[in-house]
Amino acid sequence: MRSWWSKIFGDSSALCWFCQSPRPKVIGNPIWEQLCAGCTEKRKMLAYPQCRVCGKPNSIDDSFCYDCQRTPESDRVVNISCVEYNHWARLVVQQWKYRGDERLSRPMGLWMASLIKQRFLHMDRFMITYVPCHRKRVYERGFDQAKQLAHIIGAQLHVPVVDLLVRQSYQDQPQSKRSRDQRLQALVGTFSYQGKQMDSSGQSVLLVDDVYTTGSTVRECAKLLRKANFQPVACTFARTNSEYV
Repeated sequence: MRSWWSKIFGDSSALCWFCQSPRPKVIGNPIWEQLCAGCTEKRKMLAYPQCRVCGKPNSIDDSFCYDCQRTPESDRVVNISCVEYNHWARLVVQQWKYRGDERLSRPMGLWMASLIKQRFLHMDRFMITYVPCHRKRVYERGFDQAKQLAHIIGAQLHVPVVDLLVRQSYQDQPQSKRSRDQRLQALVGTFSYQGKQMDSSGQSVLLVDDVYTTGSTVRECAKLLRKANFQPVACTFARTNSEYV
């Protein structure tokens, strides 16, 4: 009787995907509705209208934000993100990336997969790749965070995940600690293309990363993918909402 009741009305003992606090459970709810009251209040969805390229909320219309206006058209990369990188999202990412809580990869990846299904329905044939960590960083953290997200997304959408990029240089200072100009300078020559020879002409590739700050990392990776004749778009779990970071 209890099992039958739980299947229909949910199990009141369900836990929040992010903080493990008790939450109501209803079968079939999307990830963003499977949060406790505290996380629901603290997480901030990205407001509309948004920049038509990077997804930054705009106060007036869906035109280009200032950052995308000053980016050459050939370097622009369409990006979608799940949430604003506010205090709640920052704590989630820090718990996951720097404290090794790999459990958080699943809800983040499933949330991103749902968004991709909504926003990139026009892509009939595509593959997934990711912004890779340097091997030393993987050793320090125990996992490659963007790679984990990519594989969760790929499994959910039944789309292949391919290792197309490699990070060549190791940087002691994380990108999150750098200014915009420092990020741009530090990323030059950081990545290289390692994809095998394949018929990639005109094929879309989804580039996965955790946080979109200035977009410099995404654009640097996209340059390499375009040289290999891919058409890149990006999806990140969170993005900042400020002109300068």
